[in-house]
Formats: sequence, structure tokens, C-alpha cells
Amino acid sequence: MNKEIEKWLQDTKRTMEAGVQLFERCATKELRAKYLLYFQANKNAKAHETPYSMLINKLTFIQRNNLAVQPVETPKVEEAPAAPAVSVEDRPLTQLDSVPEKLQTKVERIKEIVPMIAALTAKIADKNLPLAEAKEISEEIVALETERRELWGDIDAYANAAPAPKVEEVVLPTTLADKNKAIKNLKEKIKRNNQAAKNATTEEKRQNSLGLVEKYTKELILVEAAEVAE
Repeated sequence: MNKEIEKWLQDTKRTMEAGVQLFERCATKELRAKYLLYFQANKNAKAHETPYSMLINKLTFIQRNNLAVQPVETPKVEEAPAAPAVSVEDRPLTQLDSVPEKLQTKVERIKEIVPMIAALTAKIADKNLPLAEAKEISEEIVALETERRELWGDIDAYANAAPAPKVEEVVLPTTLADKNKAIKNLKEKIKRNNQAAKNATTEEKRQNSLGLVEKYTKELILVEAAEVAE
């Protein structure tokens, strides 16, 4: 059985579901009672997600300490730390270095959540932890991961928004009439895009509109400063 565990651990294409089946066959009764339902509830977890990492940890512990047992009937447990899988990848906090000021509150919250999840994950791994308490901790981990996913979603939405259009070379007016016409046109565009930014239904659309406002504002400055013939 240890060889099966070692094979799964070394498999670069291993899946959570296959690992859960292996855990069910080789884990001790105590370990199955504490973690099996949790792993089964998260059988679709991806690499780097907390349930996946916990499964690797437990199978490694079983393999290194020769604790694998022959398959037995899975005990029925009234309470266990079962929780829905959360699609959250661990990402380096260095990715937050370039986040703008207006998103700093989200950045700080992510930095608070990361060590909290790590501490709770370590706590739930305690084999002497009562099942009821393990279930509560599991639910807390999922809640924190969900919050972290939403925070990253807000930051990614900002990062993936189309960049503001670059200010191209502006053809300056040569007559006063053309200058007044251009100023009026640019002011209307600025007003229209400011309104579009306020009514935007997504962060991406809002950023696009604000980018156009910046573009037309810079053009307006150049046009207003242009010297023209009367």
C-alpha cells in the first residue's frame, strides 16, 4: 500500500479524486473518521488549493510512518469537516505591489487572510482535534478562501481592464472657427465618457471610459493652447 501512495505522490498528473480513493483504502480508522468526508466533499479540488495540499500532507504522513492499513469498511461519522471546494490558487503577494491606491484596502485584507488560512490549516491537521471543532475550522477556512477569491477577482478585473488609449498626435486647428468647433467637440466627448464611466456595469467598461476621458482631456489642453489666425 505504501508503494501505491508513493506512486500517486510522484505522479505529475495525479488527481484529487484518485488521491481521495487511495486515502480511503489506506488511512487508519481514526484518520478516515476525521478527514475522509472532507476530502470526498472536495474531490474536485485543484493543485495548490487547501484540500489538495492537506491530502498530500496526510498521505505523505501515512507513507513515511508506515501507517497504511488494509481496506476496511468506511465508518459512518455524523460530523466531519466537510466543505465545498473553493477554486482559489495560492498566489505570491508580490503580485500586489503594483495595485493602485484605491484597491489598497483589498490588498491589506488579502495579506491578513493568507496567514490566517495557514494557521487554521495547520490547526485542523491536529489528529486530536474534536470532530465538531474540525468542522467549524473547515467552514472558516472555506469562508476565508471565498473572500480571498472575491478580493483577487476585484484586483484582476482592474488589472485586465483595457489600458487607456494612448494620446496620438493631435491635428491642431489653424483657424479660430476650427478651434472653437474642436473645443466644443472634445468637451462633449469628455462629458459623454464621464457619464458612461458612472453608469458602467463592469470595472472594465468603467476603466475604458475613464481612459477616453483622459485622452480627450489631454487633446483639449493642446487645442485650447493652439495659436490660430483670427
